[in-house]
Amino acid sequence: MVYNNNLVAVVRVNQQILREDSDSDGNKIVYIPFGSEYDLLIKNLNSRKALLKVDIDGKEVISDLIINPN
Repeated sequence: MVYNNNLVAVVRVNQQILREDSDSDGNKIVYIPFGSEYDLLIKNLNSRKALLKVDIDGKEVISDLIINPN
């Protein structure tokens, strides 16, 4: 589970939440087993909207997604 600025994000494989590691720059990294299907669960705990960008393997797959508050 990643928590930053009142935004919570988790990656699930087979309904199990995967743990994250940090790289040398302090970025959070989650390693997903090869060939696995996964879910991204994101919740905005803030009282205002959040703008989200998701990178997978260094490629931007979600850009400018707005997550409503609460």
